[in-house]
Amino acid sequence: MKEHVPYNAPLSAYQAQADALFAGWRAGDEEAVRFFWQKHPRFRRSDVLWLPKQIAKEDILKEPMTADDARLALAYWYDFRDWDALSEWVGATRDKNSEVSGFETAVEAVISGDAPALEQMLRAHPDLVRARSTRVTWWKPPQRHSATLLHYVGANGVEGYREKTPANAVEIATKLLKAEADDDL
Repeated sequence: MKEHVPYNAPLSAYQAQADALFAGWRAGDEEAVRFFWQKHPRFRRSDVLWLPKQIAKEDILKEPMTADDARLALAYWYDFRDWDALSEWVGATRDKNSEVSGFETAVEAVISGDAPALEQMLRAHPDLVRARSTRVTWWKPPQRHSATLLHYVGANGVEGYREKTPANAVEIATKLLKAEADDDL
């Protein structure tokens, strides 16, 4: 996997990535094997959950993998507990009227530094400033991510692919604080 799909992509886009990953595994593709080793929980250390175990490639290849394993590894790559948690979140982000969709759209405005879009969203939905991420992560025990928009200004600490501090971080943070963001994080 080289690129994450956009936050509002359909589940079929994630499924296509899982299918490609599984096909790569079955073909013995180096990148797919490395992806499974780095992301599948079967290969993670028990003491430091985000680190893979030191395992020889031939031992990794002995492990039986299924399409479900590919979906699980992909869900971990997106920092979800499992495929069901990813699927639920995708469904909510695709519903333009859901609070999850509104929050995730605001997150994208924050991490991209789109101050005008963020300001417009906060005017239309002032409650966004106190909203929290509903992602169910793979951290033990599984828990809600719960980051606020203000967390995303300085990189949220969980979603590695969304850890982007905007060049205009001070402006974005100021807009959030003026909109009464909870600064007691």
